[in-house]
Amino acid sequence: MLKAQQSINKFLKSVDADGIFQTIFSSKKIQDEVIRLIQQDQLFQGIDGGGRELSDVGGFYSRSYASFKSSVGLPSNRVTLFLTGDFYRTFNVIAAKGYFDVEANTIKDGVDLQIRWGEDLLKLTDESHNKISKLIFIEAIRIIRGLFEQSIR
Repeated sequence: MLKAQQSINKFLKSVDADGIFQTIFSSKKIQDEVIRLIQQDQLFQGIDGGGRELSDVGGFYSRSYASFKSSVGLPSNRVTLFLTGDFYRTFNVIAAKGYFDVEANTIKDGVDLQIRWGEDLLKLTDESHNKISKLIFIEAIRIIRGLFEQSIR
């Protein structure tokens, strides 16, 4: 076996894939993008993680509330679950080995938003999942390349 092949085999055996993914999932860049995808590309557009319109899941806003939202410059033609930003500010990504979870305080005025609007509020749509998967792949390659370069020095 060639020395280069031995070095590569040794390196590949030493790679801790779960550790790499936990590092990636713990990065602010990835966490911020997950939150942005859920908040801006999904919820603010009126859809949940299952791709369903929030109004189809929990009903539309009352006429008076929609009028109020319009009067303060917020979208009133779709359910966004955004008024002051309090709910959106509670979003947090929890990194674990091989996966991540998104958590938020879904209690608003004593009512759990997930009861009315469904349990897919904090999940990624297939489209958002594909977007974050591409970023995760790019980060994994960057980390693995760096580890490999260190191992051959």
